[in-house]
Amino acid sequence: MEDKRLTRLLDEHFDGTLKPAERLELETLLRESEQARTDFWAHAQLHGDLHGALRLPAAATPEPRPTPLQRWRHLIPHPARRILAHAAVVAACLAFVWWARQPTAQKQSEPVYVAVIGHLNGITGPENFQPGQAIATGELEIKSGLLELKFFNAATVILQGPARLELRSMDRLVLHHGRLAARVPESAIGFTVETPAGKIIDLGTEFGINVRADGSMETHVFEGEIEVALPRQSTRRLTAGTALNVSTEGTARETPANPAQFPRSVAQLDQLLINPGFEPGQPVYSYGIPHAPGRWSGDIAAITGPEMGIQPMTGKGMLRFDRSIHLLSDQGEQDTEESHAASEQWQIIDLRPLKANAPRATFTAIARAHFNRVDAGATTDTRFEIGLYAYAGTPDNAHAHWENHSRRLAGHFSGVNTDADPATWQPAEVRLTIPPNTDFLLLRLYAVEDITDDHFQQTEFAGHYADAVQLTLQRAPLPAMR
Repeated sequence: MEDKRLTRLLDEHFDGTLKPAERLELETLLRESEQARTDFWAHAQLHGDLHGALRLPAAATPEPRPTPLQRWRHLIPHPARRILAHAAVVAACLAFVWWARQPTAQKQSEPVYVAVIGHLNGITGPENFQPGQAIATGELEIKSGLLELKFFNAATVILQGPARLELRSMDRLVLHHGRLAARVPESAIGFTVETPAGKIIDLGTEFGINVRADGSMETHVFEGEIEVALPRQSTRRLTAGTALNVSTEGTARETPANPAQFPRSVAQLDQLLINPGFEPGQPVYSYGIPHAPGRWSGDIAAITGPEMGIQPMTGKGMLRFDRSIHLLSDQGEQDTEESHAASEQWQIIDLRPLKANAPRATFTAIARAHFNRVDAGATTDTRFEIGLYAYAGTPDNAHAHWENHSRRLAGHFSGVNTDADPATWQPAEVRLTIPPNTDFLLLRLYAVEDITDDHFQQTEFAGHYADAVQLTLQRAPLPAMR
């Protein structure tokens, strides 16, 4: 999607001329693109500023020209003008009564979307929420679980049920009851949460709020600072490490902050792979699926620098897939095993240390790699793929786990058919929700033999490469510990 297209959709949205199909297109962009949400917020601010600037004072308004009715007014006798005026009032009243009795749907404006749903964890409630779903202004309620809201101004709120809130705009909400944790960047300073006990105004920070069923409230500041406005009291400023408890009578008392009382935000662990950029000095092994983390191993392949007109995407090295064959053992045997389907490289990711530190956490893994190849004519293999697979047990028996499909807890792969331009690296990405009992992951990169006319003794791949591999683990929000 070009920037010009997004700009036109935003302009028509704020002008009120967006067609239904275009509205759906804009909502899809806002759900899928953080940059689109940032642009939406910028357009919203500009639209508001222009709207306010165009409200000229009465003195600046030119004297209007008389209407035809005004020009002929002196020709109508005074009693008749009085009768006409009363008739106009009656007609206006009847028109208002008719409008008020119309179905509500006819009077409501189009929904105003302010956020999208991020992570979900154990949600129950009257609505069936889905990740990526656009959320408009209005009431929102959950009975249990965690729901992450990603506002278009880059603020993030994690709501823990039971809870009920009302979204007023992308920078204002009302928390009627329940717990939430909010992270607000500088771009969204002023983000406000109203409660029955008072109003919390963010000054660029991370904080939590708990509104109890009786209307009492407490707010804790984890980072930065906030302002708390209470009825008939001066505004208070709270800094990191402090909390304010407000009773049903309005009595406020400061205490130390306790983050454990609130849901914890998404955590992201980046780059858990060894040598993800295939830099020289760290070899790849040709002994099939590895039996321990910390190495690339698979079919016959090599780390190389620039060659055959292809430059590494990052750094000085890249992986070259050579053959769909590997040595059976790394203990010296030279026997070989043929697959004839693809040239593969694998790496093991041991999740047990991470899960020990967060036993209740739910993780999502996102793997991404870039691929390139030379153009050797019509018989050139074009397909590359990347896969992620989850297993329980010990990584030292990973090959047996892979061979026995019943041991696989979950798995997914995706691929790309590359073009013939050696100057372009093309990405493929795979995402996997990791089952709770997973102990380790297998990451698989492979060049596919989609043109199966190679002679057994010929080189199977003409020049096929991978580089810039990334693996990210996202830990879903965690509920309050008490």
